[in-house]
Amino acid sequence: MTVLTITFGDHVDLNGVQSMVSSIAAYGNVYEGESQRAFRVEVFRPSKLPSLKERLVEWDRYGFLHWVEAT
Repeated sequence: MTVLTITFGDHVDLNGVQSMVSSIAAYGNVYEGESQRAFRVEVFRPSKLPSLKERLVEWDRYGFLHWVEAT
């Protein structure tokens, strides 16, 4: 299992956050963190990880979010 921590930028409205989180949920279990902008994602199937990372890298590049892979 791989765990990712995702934090959305303050400039992203909450509807946008919910939409992106819904997309992320297709890859694993999503848990809300300490705020409505912080989430933990548990990806159980390694085959799904590359496509999720590709999407997150793109959103990170546009400044929508920041993400890290937990060790």
